[in-house]
Amino acid sequence: MVLLFFWNVPGIYYLYRLLVVADLAKDVPHMKVLIVDDNPDDVTIFSHILNMLMDHEVMRAYDGPKGLDLARETHFDLFLVDLNLPTMHGVEVTRILRSMEEYRTTPIILVTANIPAQRVLEGSEYTLLLEKPVFSGPLMEAIASVLS
Repeated sequence: MVLLFFWNVPGIYYLYRLLVVADLAKDVPHMKVLIVDDNPDDVTIFSHILNMLMDHEVMRAYDGPKGLDLARETHFDLFLVDLNLPTMHGVEVTRILRSMEEYRTTPIILVTANIPAQRVLEGSEYTLLLEKPVFSGPLMEAIASVLS
């Protein structure tokens, strides 16, 4: 009865999920991650999850060309790329990244609020597709799965 009471207290379930997610994070090596997304709120959420919960170094780009410039200047271990970017579609960003020798096998996680038809993704060599909103648990599980 007491356990049931505490489970219904706001935030207790969230705290429990954070503990589960933190356990997942301990097995993931430290990485440098580039987030390419035009939505500042999503970038902030992804950054907090990756930096604060998983202790990864995070860099941000708010459009495809800036993301590609950063990828040329700095080596990244993982990319989170929004599919619907304003200046360059996420599929094009993944194509260009894959054409770079140093990123041929680097994990690329595409994120989108609208799961597109398969034809939209043709030619894109992404590793995993996640639907927004992306919460900490599924994002951390996705990262762990693409690294294994």
